[in-house]
Amino acid sequence: MDWHSVRQSFELSIQHFTDRSVKVLSVAREKAKELDHTAITPEHVLLAFAEVEHGPGRIVLERLGIHLEQHLAELKALASIPPNQPMKAKLLFDSATESVLQQSKKQAKSLHHDYVGTEHLVLGLLASDTTATAKFLIYHGVTLDSFREELHRFLTME
Repeated sequence: MDWHSVRQSFELSIQHFTDRSVKVLSVAREKAKELDHTAITPEHVLLAFAEVEHGPGRIVLERLGIHLEQHLAELKALASIPPNQPMKAKLLFDSATESVLQQSKKQAKSLHHDYVGTEHLVLGLLASDTTATAKFLIYHGVTLDSFREELHRFLTME
């Protein structure tokens, strides 16, 4: 499936998302589909990060000590919990994931970036701190502030 058709398959506008962040969302969609879930959750998104080539979001997580491939069983268990969404014909983002994507856009804007990359997706996951995904990251020592600080170091190559 090409990126253009992937972008069109999502109901929520993902304009200005990088190809790699769209790839993460596409893999998250595949994970939800494999689990027969009715919606794409933040947990599917984090699980997808473990399977997509390393981008800034995953690199910064690794610099903070989170190596997702070492937590695959935990991530799969989080993602296996069915979302609280009514059955729909199309696989859509659940309300928590929509919030994560909106937070990702806000985080990108706050950094004066005109795109939403994987680093902004992670910031969006952390900003939506009531999700199981955010709690997982926080439990493993990654907070919104620590991620932003490390991202700044990464982007400025300190």
